[in-house]
Amino acid sequence: SHVGPDFYRLRFGIAHPGSRNDVTDYVLRRASKEDEEKLLSCIVDAVEVMPILLGHGEEKAKTKLHSRGVTPKPHRKDKAGSDSDSDDNADVDDSEK
Repeated sequence: SHVGPDFYRLRFGIAHPGSRNDVTDYVLRRASKEDEEKLLSCIVDAVEVMPILLGHGEEKAKTKLHSRGVTPKPHRKDKAGSDSDSDDNADVDDSEK
């Protein structure tokens, strides 16, 4: 539930049991040892980005938190030989930027 604009909320997702009828029992039961370890790891990750949140703001903290363990995609060329990940201003002279 919403507690106001002066508070940050950290949400954790869980798996779905498969059947709508099983959701309440699934959510309220104790997590498996494996899931509990994952949850504790997520809490540690969240605590580690607190200095970024406090010093640099919400967006930088979210970016850091959500990019953990993500391997960047390799840079590749499209069929025409130009960079597929090129920025929109690639044809603009640097002196105009």
